[in-house]
Amino acid sequence: SNDQILQRELYDLAGKYLQLRENIENYDSYLTEHLLWIQSSHALSFIIFSQLPSEIKQYVTHLSDEIRGLKKLSLRDLLFLLMPLSLAALLIFFRSDLLVALINKGKTVGHVKYDSILHTINALIYTTLLTLPWAIIILTLSWTMKLPTSASVISVQLANAGIYTAISLFAVQFIKILCIDKGVVEVHFKREVKGLLKFVKELNIFIYFAIPCYFITLSSISLFPATLGGSLAILSFTAVMFTLVRIILSILHPTNGFIYQLPTPDTSLSSQTKKIIFYFIMCIPIAIVIMFLAGYIYTAGVISERLYYSIFFAAVIWIIHSLSSRWLLITSKRLAYENLVKAKRARFDRLKATESENTDLNHDDPLEQAIDLKTLDGDTQKLINAATLVLAVTGLFGIWEQMLPALSFLEHVDLWNKTLIVDGKELLIAVTLGEVLAALLVAFAGYILSQNLPSLLNILLLKGGKVSPGARYAIVTLTSYSTVIISILIIMNLLGISSSKLGWMFAALSVGIGFGLQEIVANFICGLILLFERPIRVGDVISIGSSGDSSGTVIRIRIRATTIRDFDEKELLIPNKELITGRVLNWTLSDEITRIFINVGIAYGSDVELAMSIIEEVATENERTLEDPAPFVNFEKFADSSLSLTLRAYVPTQRDRLRTITQLHKEIDKRFRIANINIAFPQHDVHVISHETVKSTS
Repeated sequence: SNDQILQRELYDLAGKYLQLRENIENYDSYLTEHLLWIQSSHALSFIIFSQLPSEIKQYVTHLSDEIRGLKKLSLRDLLFLLMPLSLAALLIFFRSDLLVALINKGKTVGHVKYDSILHTINALIYTTLLTLPWAIIILTLSWTMKLPTSASVISVQLANAGIYTAISLFAVQFIKILCIDKGVVEVHFKREVKGLLKFVKELNIFIYFAIPCYFITLSSISLFPATLGGSLAILSFTAVMFTLVRIILSILHPTNGFIYQLPTPDTSLSSQTKKIIFYFIMCIPIAIVIMFLAGYIYTAGVISERLYYSIFFAAVIWIIHSLSSRWLLITSKRLAYENLVKAKRARFDRLKATESENTDLNHDDPLEQAIDLKTLDGDTQKLINAATLVLAVTGLFGIWEQMLPALSFLEHVDLWNKTLIVDGKELLIAVTLGEVLAALLVAFAGYILSQNLPSLLNILLLKGGKVSPGARYAIVTLTSYSTVIISILIIMNLLGISSSKLGWMFAALSVGIGFGLQEIVANFICGLILLFERPIRVGDVISIGSSGDSSGTVIRIRIRATTIRDFDEKELLIPNKELITGRVLNWTLSDEITRIFINVGIAYGSDVELAMSIIEEVATENERTLEDPAPFVNFEKFADSSLSLTLRAYVPTQRDRLRTITQLHKEIDKRFRIANINIAFPQHDVHVISHETVKSTS
């Protein structure tokens, strides 16, 4: 029937459509993988520069013709043009007022009572308003080139070039206004003034030289598509890239980089990591110029576009990180200030209760000076750094993701072979350049994770509040070990290094381990036992040896040794084996409660009942002694020169022992003086026999 024939034709059409769609996707994938590495034109030849004068003349002629074409604008288009230009004129007219407002927003920065993150946000708004005028003018003029219905393709492309230039100008000027004298970066983000002045000079060079060259590059490619801009585009593009190199040098230099110049040393990145980031990013614009000169103009354009996006995205991430750190600083100062106010008010109440004359509470400035303005919550700062790192990696991956298929050619560059066992058979598979680069990436990621993941995990466990410090340390340490081991295993797998190939190495080393390294291995195993069994944890107070001559607080448990800090603030390294096989007294294993002894000897003839009640009352009233178990006093013995009384009381932590003993001694001595109870001292009878008495006796 006709319906069946029509249905069959629809099925055939649907099949052809799916096949066509699959072919399009295959071609698109092929172009994505290979187009980036296809040479767009011939490599640079000095002959091309002989055409530079004529190209400049044609460029100026075409550009002037397009600008004169704006006379064709209708009244409606002119009204549309008038509105943004009026806004730009107003912003230019009120520029001095905006600068004053920006500076005024920084006057309260650092004052505990008046500082707020809203001041920084308002300062950023004023910075944006100061940045807008010239970007609005260029953007409006570029957009109007598209408005006439008779606008040519070249006009549209020139308009797009102007729009991209306006956006770039806005971004660079925004960063410049951030870094001006008494601007947001200096006052709110606390960067060094000398580094800011140098950075602003570099930005001025980029604004007045590189931005026009950027427009010339885009517009010349639009005007001369056959030669992709010719020598004019080559010169202007090279100028932009080398100016960008200067900017990167001033920002990311490992020692003098603007981003690292803080009032306090920046320890979030090691010097090696700074150097790796610096040299890697410096190589990108240089490589782009080389590709451009070699004829890979499309490739250079795509990579330079991603580089621009990455730089601007990094600036946004840096601003977000600085805002978060500033909010943390303000919060920390506010809490510290409130605690100081409460402490001073309590002191005021005590002085008032004792009818002291010095009861003045109006000392806000000394309170502000007592707060360390540069002190941040270290754990929260690490959390902010980790969150910023994750956000930066995610954003940069999204920017460069479109280029990943183009790197598939690395999978076809064979370096050596590795052996894989499949269904009991050995197969030789090539190790490609892509796998080697992936191994390097895994090594770098493993290093970053081993440095930051334990800290982040420690923060999350700390904020939870349900995990003890010792358990947190064990989890964090084992996570660090696991990260390194997993990274090594992945790298070995990528490079074709199997554990069976290393078996002979382990067998050869086993003899040396059995003799020369047995103590190290024993300490390593004992260290793992300490982390899993946890008889000793970080923060515990321990005494080592039968006499307990080495005592202190555990601060680190490492592979070979455990570090304790004694009460003289000296650090003692103890091999882990001694902590497992030797005698160790852990004062805080199950709880931190400990008992203290106060021995008091009163003179013979004193009221023992009264003395015992006074001692027990003093112990009960002390804020550090526990009610359960309650303090109690014993009449120990009749000593040679005194009646010996002993107080036994319990304190919640080891660190309370010395302070509580001192307070109890002072209060007992005071109460005994009031009650006329004498504290005995040693007494001895001395009989003196003269020489004459001895003779008469004999």
